[in-house]
Amino acid sequence: MKVWQTFFQADFKRSFIVFTMYPYIKITLRKIPQKPPFIVYQGMLNAGRGLETMIEAMPMIKNMHLNIIGEGDLSEELRSQAKSGPARDRIHFLGWLTPAQISDFYLKAR
Repeated sequence: MKVWQTFFQADFKRSFIVFTMYPYIKITLRKIPQKPPFIVYQGMLNAGRGLETMIEAMPMIKNMHLNIIGEGDLSEELRSQAKSGPARDRIHFLGWLTPAQISDFYLKAR
């Protein structure tokens, strides 16, 4: 019996059972593939998020990939900007992902 459980039973002079409610968290331990490290942006692709600047900066960030998760008002413009830039092979638009896909994706991050 836990100390706090003993305390409450003595204080309230009643026996009780504690039910804890935690969300189910799936933890998967796996060997992470040796890929180049990457930067992740997750959220809406809207003005004021600094995404245009990040795409412009990617040629100066060597050996890194930029993964963009989400969609928004600037989706097409950002894709066009990325395709015309020198780092086009290192910028990836993943669109909308499910929570399970996002969780799996972050497990591979380093």
